[in-house]
Amino acid sequence: MNHPMISVIIPVYNVEKYIVRCVDSILSQSYTNFELIIVDDESPDHSISLIKNKFQDERIKILHKKNGGLSDARNFGLDHSKGDYVWFVDSDDYINDKDALSKLEKTITKYSHSLEIIIFNAEVIYDYSDRENSIIENVKENTGLLSGFEYIEKTKTFPYNAWTQCYKREFLLDNNFKFPVGLYFEDIFLNLEIYQKSKKVIGLKDVFYAYFKRKNSITSMQTNENHFVSQAKVLQKFNLFHNQRYLPVDYLADRMQLEYERTKVYYKQSFQNLREETSVILKHIAIPTIKNELMADKLEKKIFYHFPFFVLNNKVLFRKIGTLEKIILRKTK
Repeated sequence: MNHPMISVIIPVYNVEKYIVRCVDSILSQSYTNFELIIVDDESPDHSISLIKNKFQDERIKILHKKNGGLSDARNFGLDHSKGDYVWFVDSDDYINDKDALSKLEKTITKYSHSLEIIIFNAEVIYDYSDRENSIIENVKENTGLLSGFEYIEKTKTFPYNAWTQCYKREFLLDNNFKFPVGLYFEDIFLNLEIYQKSKKVIGLKDVFYAYFKRKNSITSMQTNENHFVSQAKVLQKFNLFHNQRYLPVDYLADRMQLEYERTKVYYKQSFQNLREETSVILKHIAIPTIKNELMADKLEKKIFYHFPFFVLNNKVLFRKIGTLEKIILRKTK
């Protein structure tokens, strides 16, 4: 095999129901100069044997490691990859355009291998409900060459899902960009740093990826303590980037509203044992106020800045104060 243009990295853990579909979608690509790195994260099922029995292809490289989670497996695959560019694909998802790698190669060649990130769209396919499929639209129209800062500023979009992007391998390694091990929401956490640093980004409006949202996936599991701690760290990081103006301030201010609400959702009264650990993370986070915001919401944010756990433990109280203010405002009109 020639030196691969692209390394497709798939962490594998307990996905025997989906892995053949995923691997087949990659090996069926019209473009052939790639390597497929399968990272066996000590999978307890038959996923790896299914790959070995179903596929005989020299482009497949199976690596075995001690179980360490998704981030650790991705980092391991990156360290062992040889391609000029890397694409992280989750094992229960698949590539839904047989020309995806060909289109990526043409874009890479057009810009003389200088691109650091190529962004594209994904289709969300729901396995467990009657919801219609939807599109994760990172790119509305094809873009020219932009920095990461300019991309977010121009499109008002932060493409944080690792699988909707193809990264230049050298760019990741030179900057020591690694997925944080032991945290949920690792894509958001890392891509904030990546977009701060990136200078050569382009967006393709094509839909290359099928995100298969299954009932027992990480993002669908019942909230646990690590969800809350991880979300608190994400909010803290957005606060740092907003304060330091590392990325467009208007976008970060809007996004912090979302991350703040998520932090409150992920918190449960039973997480009191985390108070000391997460108080250090959450204290002195200033959630920006927004236009026409209720005084109750402004008060809540001011209290959160000094006493985050008072707000988290009294979410119902603050909702009632907001409801009361709305009633008073309606009566005074």
